[in-house]
Amino acid sequence: MVTGAIGYVLGNILGSGSAWPLLTKGDLVIGRNFALSFQPGVMVRAEIDGKSMIKRIHGVPGDQITICDGLVYVNDIAYQQVNNWVGFRFENAAQCQREYRKLQLAADEYFVLGDNTNQSRDSRQYGPVPKSVLYENFLYAIRDDMTVRYLTVEFVAPAEHKGAGQ
Repeated sequence: MVTGAIGYVLGNILGSGSAWPLLTKGDLVIGRNFALSFQPGVMVRAEIDGKSMIKRIHGVPGDQITICDGLVYVNDIAYQQVNNWVGFRFENAAQCQREYRKLQLAADEYFVLGDNTNQSRDSRQYGPVPKSVLYENFLYAIRDDMTVRYLTVEFVAPAEHKGAGQ
C-alpha cells in the first residue's frame, strides 16, 4: 500500500481471497488513513501478528459475540456476504453441533471477519482486536475492467417475524 501526502491509500490486492468475491487478486483498492470509521460494515486494514490484513468490522465495543459452528452472531444476528448482508437471528445453542462460544467485547475491542469466511483467518481464530491495530478504511476497489465497487456495506436487520393474521 502507498500512502499519499493527503492521507489516501492506494494498493493492489495480492492475497488470500478472504474478501472474495468483493476483492480479487489484482484489484486496486483506495482507502484513507484519516477520519476513520469503526462501524459495522466498514472494511479496514488490520495489522495482526505482523501481517497486514483486510477485514470487515462486525462487532464493536459492548457487542455480544456468539460463535456457533464458525458462524458469528453479533447481538444474536449474523450478517454474511452470501445473504447480501441481510441478517438472520441466532435461535439457540442447541443448533450448534461442533462449536459454541460467547464473549462480550470490551471498551476497545472489535470483531473483524473476512467476507469469504471459509478462506479467512480472522477474529474467530485470534479473538477480538484492539482499535490500535486498525489503520485504514478501504473505500473502493477498481477491477481491471474499470468496474468500481464501494467496499463499505450496510448490515440490514432481519425482518421481525409476525404471527398469523398480522
